Amino acid sequence: MVDLVTNRNCLYQTAYHVIWCPQYRRAALTGPIAAEVGTLLEAICGERGWPVISKEIQPDHIHLVVSIPPAIAVANAVKVLKGVSARHLLQRFPALKKRLWGGHLWSPSYYVGTAGTLSAADACNRLVPLVQAARCWNRVALHQLGYRALRQQTSLGAQMVCNAIFSVCKAYRSQGALGRIPQDTPVPPLSFHRTSVHFDHRTYTLKDETVSLNTLQGRMRVPMILGDHQRKILTSGLPKEAELVFRAGQWFFNLAVESADGERVASGPVMGVDVGENTLAATSTGRVWGGETLRHRRDQHLALRRRLQSNGSQSATQRLRQVSGKERRRVRHVNHETSKAILEEARRIGAATIVMEDLTHIRDRLRAGRRMRARLHRWAFRQLQGFLEYKARAIGISVVYVNPAYSSQTCSACGQLGTRRKHRFECSCGLRAHADLNASRNLARIGETAVSPRAVVNTPDVGCVACHASP
Repeated sequence: MVDLVTNRNCLYQTAYHVIWCPQYRRAALTGPIAAEVGTLLEAICGERGWPVISKEIQPDHIHLVVSIPPAIAVANAVKVLKGVSARHLLQRFPALKKRLWGGHLWSPSYYVGTAGTLSAADACNRLVPLVQAARCWNRVALHQLGYRALRQQTSLGAQMVCNAIFSVCKAYRSQGALGRIPQDTPVPPLSFHRTSVHFDHRTYTLKDETVSLNTLQGRMRVPMILGDHQRKILTSGLPKEAELVFRAGQWFFNLAVESADGERVASGPVMGVDVGENTLAATSTGRVWGGETLRHRRDQHLALRRRLQSNGSQSATQRLRQVSGKERRRVRHVNHETSKAILEEARRIGAATIVMEDLTHIRDRLRAGRRMRARLHRWAFRQLQGFLEYKARAIGISVVYVNPAYSSQTCSACGQLGTRRKHRFECSCGLRAHADLNASRNLARIGETAVSPRAVVNTPDVGCVACHASP
């Protein structure tokens, strides 16, 4: 349902979902062109009294949900939208004529559906103005502000509307946690795309290897393609919330499964783990995992992206889509392998506790040049710590985070301040060791005396720990 509109001789309550794309569906709607298209469509509809319910500008197509009076044929309205916008955009951006052969901006074909096709992403986008106006991303408060209106204006079920409210609140809480919503500035708008839908235990059910999803057309039962690993996970815990994701032409059902922690290891030594960029991880037992290969691959991906983005051709854009996410997947794979190897080391020595650094807001605290900032923001230390933490809890090993102050500058043998030169650490007592290995031993010593999961140690004197000086 949509708002009731009144004109001179009738009341109407109509909404059409229109989709069209550029010629040859080329990804031409990016950057300032995309911004101009959004503003232009609002102006065209506003001049004619067609309320715009929602819109979404993608690089290769446009979604527009608009209320059109019954006296105007939908085909004529689409002609106006495409004709006026094409003429304006080709005048404003002459380069589009070269990218699109023949000088025609839009493909002649289009799609039109009724308001029943409004998606969960459209519902999320309708909630954004409420969040901005009320500066509210509390789930209960936003539910009171927007639930009833969404139920009246869309064909989404009650729980799907609740899930849309949850998705919007989650996105804005994430932005607030990252410091992107300052206290005295307007709340920035967020755009939700039709590439994922949030589900909870009320909107999906699992039976054998089939998932039943609550959709706009009713329940839809879809067989899942599972491997042995996925079957093992499904039988090991309780299915929780999920995301239905459309990626690379395929649908993926990302399901979170809650598993009980393993039986707690009653007693055992404490193992310190120091994470870094040059050295991925070092343990107090003497194991070191280097990060040179991963850093080199990341630099290669960065250089490739810069070359393709500066090129701007159609083939460069296609190549960018092909390599999209490759670096992220490689880093994730390496972090999984490293965390697994660290856990094997902890099990080998019978460790009961793993101690790591609390590196919260480290990127904000460090002042560095542009190149170093780029390296720090590509450093996935928290992902490695998270992988290590959940895998450790699964086998009963507790994880403790401590303040890392002076841990890399303090001698793990005598407790005095030493000298660190790149990866080498030297102390006047005679200790010469790998700098990250020395830091991991200090973390282990701090962890033995930590009294809380986030214990604070703010003195360079961390006591004495027995160790052997590395050559």
